[in-house]
Amino acid sequence: MTLRESIASDAVSVFLSADEFAETVVYLPRGGGSRTILAIVDREPPTLMDDAGNVMALSFMLYVANSAASGITAQEVDTGGDRIQIAAKINDAAKKNCTILRVMDNDNGMLQLAIK
Repeated sequence: MTLRESIASDAVSVFLSADEFAETVVYLPRGGGSRTILAIVDREPPTLMDDAGNVMALSFMLYVANSAASGITAQEVDTGGDRIQIAAKINDAAKKNCTILRVMDNDNGMLQLAIK
């Protein structure tokens, strides 16, 4: 197994384990359909600036597998169009629909997504 394959495998089996850090969210692509995936949810993300220098108040920072099978690939993300159903609070049964604003980081293992 190459290092690249090990990183991708660890992202899913270690970090995105529901027994460890992850929780279930629903990915809703703009084009329709949905899929349930595991994600690490940061409910107190840092304040970011958009390309024009304006402050972006985010709701969440999300970390998902960079995988069409078990997460979301960077190539399929439609920022501003794709949505995520996510609990506002940990273990909250109610989910709210949020928009994927930006792919913050993209590597072989995981994507970091800014959510509003």
